[in-house]
Amino acid sequence: SLIGSKSSAGIVGLAASTLLALVVFRKVIFKRKVLSIIVITVIVMAFFVANYATGGAVINKIQSEVGLETNYFDLKDIIFKDNTVSIVSGTETLVIEIGKEDELNCYDGQHNIIETKITEQEKNYIVTFIDERYKESYNDIIIDGPLIKVDQKYASIEFYIMEDRTFNLIGIQGELTKTVEKAETLGFTGKERIGSSRGYIWSRTLPLLKECLIKGFGPDNFAIAFPQKDYIGKIRAFSTARIIVDKPHNTYLQIGVNTGVLSLLAYLFLLGIYVVQSLTTYIKMEKGFLQLAGAGIFVGITGYLITGLFNDSVVGIAQIFWVLLGLGFLCNKLIRNQQSPT
Repeated sequence: SLIGSKSSAGIVGLAASTLLALVVFRKVIFKRKVLSIIVITVIVMAFFVANYATGGAVINKIQSEVGLETNYFDLKDIIFKDNTVSIVSGTETLVIEIGKEDELNCYDGQHNIIETKITEQEKNYIVTFIDERYKESYNDIIIDGPLIKVDQKYASIEFYIMEDRTFNLIGIQGELTKTVEKAETLGFTGKERIGSSRGYIWSRTLPLLKECLIKGFGPDNFAIAFPQKDYIGKIRAFSTARIIVDKPHNTYLQIGVNTGVLSLLAYLFLLGIYVVQSLTTYIKMEKGFLQLAGAGIFVGITGYLITGLFNDSVVGIAQIFWVLLGLGFLCNKLIRNQQSPT
């Protein structure tokens, strides 16, 4: 359900549909003042009841989705060199070194030693920063055998120490790599976490469209097309490098990447015809079953299309959409035939 899923995209779609319904059915609703007050009251109460039922999650979700998330690790690069790894951020550089005696040393960007404290905890060793420059940004470093986990305030970066005392980043599906690709981006710099990290996904998906102008990468091949080894971006957006991005969270980008920009334009052209037809047909709402049915379908389809800006198309819902779209075109045609002089 919408409440149970706490889907912000669904809430936005519902809100847009409600506003459109108020415009389309305004003559029916506002003709009766008592009915108008009841409808508006029910809508407002339904929102607050839903928010209360989810423990305030609805409002919190909207705020987190719409607000620009500033709490993220401003990671710029991860550099591997010999027996060191450098974590470069927008404010400082942390260099971690495995010494000749297999000890772990930390330096800043100028190779000055960073004061730390090492404590043993069960089977792990915890490296805590004493240096004020790093104490505010990093929580600690956890050493678990060959595994090194750097806990930054807003992210965690995992490394594996090889037998030759060199570092490898642990990426998707446990991949060990020194290769950190920097994917081509378009927009959303510094705003990668907006919309539950949709900003990051969209910024890496938009450049893919130029590679699929005529045909796309194939249905359900988005995960293959997406730059999965963009570990810098993933850590900035998801706080970890292990995430696999398998969908764009946008129906229109999904179509463009999967089946091509040409098919996306055809889809938008079809939708444009329907929306223009419906607006001109229902903006002056008249009584009658066809008008009410057609207007209801139009409101529902509009909500679906707006939700598509933030969600992907799924088979279970898409088939209902296409049936309603066909019925919507039919209603528009029948109404226009009724209105046209014989």
